[in-house]
Amino acid sequence: MAPRFTKSTFARSWVGIAALCFFLLLFPAIWNLAIVKWEHFRNPVPGTFYEIDGAQMHIYCTGSGSPTVVLEHAASASYMLWRRVQPKLSQVTRVCSYDRAGHGWSSTRKEPRDAKTIVHELHSLLDKAGVKRPFIYVGHSAGGLYVREYAKSTRASLTGLHC
Repeated sequence: MAPRFTKSTFARSWVGIAALCFFLLLFPAIWNLAIVKWEHFRNPVPGTFYEIDGAQMHIYCTGSGSPTVVLEHAASASYMLWRRVQPKLSQVTRVCSYDRAGHGWSSTRKEPRDAKTIVHELHSLLDKAGVKRPFIYVGHSAGGLYVREYAKSTRASLTGLHC
């Protein structure tokens, strides 16, 4: 006689299948998080973290001299975009690259990610990191927009005008 499937055995099998699917979907994310934590433990982050408006921001400065060159990465990149440029520039002067909020090592924020907010955060980060003015601000791709906004806001604060 063939075994009979009741509603309870049918329901248990679907619960088991759902649990297996949930595990298979969740496992890669948990595994990735564990690997990232392990890699971070083995390879400390170069640079320094500062609290800016309640969130951690990462900046990496190398070299010495004046003026300091501040490197701004592209839209979806991190400070690592400059990993080949920064060491070469550091032979001549001080160079700082950083991660905007939500990029690289910097924590995410709920505030809008418009140019004025990003410029304010960078200005605060540079102050806390002790980066002396004047500096040369270099932007790659979309980072050029933040360079222009920074120049605009700095010019406005120097002249007392609000552009």
